[in-house]
Amino acid sequence: MMVVAPTFQSVDNTISVPEVNSGTSIEQGKVTVSVTKDGTVYVGDKRSSVGMLTADLEALKGQNENTKKKPASVSDIECDLLPVTIVVNEFFASEKSAISTKEAEVAEKESEKENAEENILAIEDLEDLAYIINEEDEEKVLKSDADLKKLSKDSSVSADNKKLMTSYLSVKDGLKKRKAELKALNLQLLENVKAKYESLKEDETKKLVIEKKWFASLAENMITELQNVVQKIVTEVTDLQERYECTLDELESNCNTLSKKVAGYLKELE
Repeated sequence: MMVVAPTFQSVDNTISVPEVNSGTSIEQGKVTVSVTKDGTVYVGDKRSSVGMLTADLEALKGQNENTKKKPASVSDIECDLLPVTIVVNEFFASEKSAISTKEAEVAEKESEKENAEENILAIEDLEDLAYIINEEDEEKVLKSDADLKKLSKDSSVSADNKKLMTSYLSVKDGLKKRKAELKALNLQLLENVKAKYESLKEDETKKLVIEKKWFASLAENMITELQNVVQKIVTEVTDLQERYECTLDELESNCNTLSKKVAGYLKELE
């Protein structure tokens, strides 16, 4: 939070500006405190007073904290000292695996849904029944699920086309269910991780930071450096192999052969 006061000629200088730290950047939590020549105090556009200045600033601080974006998933949690990935990998590996499995199921259902939709859009007889064509870009657009469900029970529609629409609706319901399950798993993991951060003791935190953060980073850097050295050696050896692919005896033999050929050509020219 930033406090700004304009220059004035004379005023009672007994005003004590409280220290306010909202935990956000200046751009996010900026507020202006101004004092007029007659000693009137304003917090933003609101009139205040010397006695109420602290209370008004604290009230603004509370409003700012209440409007902060709450994390929607563990990836939104920010902790420079102990990254959330370390906490998840250390204490919630099974939950992470369950989420990965559910994400794969969602992706699979997304693919099935796209295929089922394409199967319907490929049937010309279903134009204006199951889908319409956008006049602007000539793109085919499926009608609502309610329309498709109603159409799937229409006696004038062939059994094969009914099956296509029923399959599409079934896949879409399955996708919706799995997305809900994935959301629930992510929310549960979020709550568990938040609770774990709050319950971590100092010794546990130190151990995780040293062993899982610093040592892991150091080991990764060492492996990267080792790979770079190995690659450099391989490149240099390859260059040497290409440079000295032929032995000195082979080069001399080839040189003698070529010399004899040149001598023969010169003799023919005499």
